[in-house]
Amino acid sequence: MKSKRHILGSAILGVSLLSSATLYAATPAAPATLCVNGKCASADGNWHKWHPGHYLLVYKNAPNQNFDKIFDQPNFLGAQARYQWKDLEPRKGVYDFSIIENQLNYLQAHNKRLIIEVRLNEVPTYLTTDPIYKGGKWATDGNWGGITRFWDAAVMDRIIALWQALGKRFDKEPYVEAVNTDGTATGFGSNVPPDYTADKDFEQRKRHLAAAIKAFPHTVVIRYIDYGAHVKDLMQYARDAGAGAGAPDIMPDGRNKIDSFKTGFAGQMPLGQAVQTPELCQSGTGRFLPEQIYRYGVDTLKLNYMFWIEQTTRCDTATKKYSFQYGIIPTVNKHQGAINTSCPDNIKPCKTN
Repeated sequence: MKSKRHILGSAILGVSLLSSATLYAATPAAPATLCVNGKCASADGNWHKWHPGHYLLVYKNAPNQNFDKIFDQPNFLGAQARYQWKDLEPRKGVYDFSIIENQLNYLQAHNKRLIIEVRLNEVPTYLTTDPIYKGGKWATDGNWGGITRFWDAAVMDRIIALWQALGKRFDKEPYVEAVNTDGTATGFGSNVPPDYTADKDFEQRKRHLAAAIKAFPHTVVIRYIDYGAHVKDLMQYARDAGAGAGAPDIMPDGRNKIDSFKTGFAGQMPLGQAVQTPELCQSGTGRFLPEQIYRYGVDTLKLNYMFWIEQTTRCDTATKKYSFQYGIIPTVNKHQGAINTSCPDNIKPCKTN
């Protein structure tokens, strides 16, 4: 195995950050300092924040009150929240992280941690108007609204700039536990872009991952990997570079073929996956019970993190056994929040305080 985090991205780009309605130019980053309750420690050195466990998953623009349901649940360590690229970069090179800061502060006040999921399928307006980015997205046969042009180096340059700005702002935050990307599925169907190749896509996703790791030297970076020609290569690259891997779904029936390959990386790299509505509901009826998902995630996939959707009770209005409050929380509590907690080889040493 190559040495961890040996692959470094491009030099940090000059950016502007819009926060609390104040615009200012970025300056060269000083060594980060972690501060909790007035106690600070230098963030230099090779280590990672490490608080594996079960987390609530909320979608974009979720009100802070959605987090309240875990504040009296010690077996839920925090929440994974989704943020869209277009909201984080309202103008080219101008970043607004106020929604992340607001939710981080709300969770931290209750001793809960935040996992930042950066979704890239809603691109900033400037990508759609500047011809260098070729629209920023490509139309697909499905109903996804198109796929971001990850294989395009010009678009990837802007993705990398976003992650550099995020890292400069949040890597030093002790209650930012991890950051993760969205998945690798394309879903082109029959409408494959003329300039797309799987090799181009792989090379640009490697660039993204290398830059994310460099931007977050003390925070777990999880690359969602689900579909594509190079999923196994990307898993190996993530492990060797010092990142984690996961996926947006946990299907206990084993339909996600990459799952069997991922289990071979348990203990070598952080592993985290989400539990979303399709796992719990299908056509208004129940699908997999929280207990089935829990056992598959912890025992079979050997996950370090599980992100549980704030599920409604529409699947089972009689017993509510698929809901977050009446199904998921009791399941996690029955097992006392048990999960695989050993520090993975590629991010050692881990800091748990």
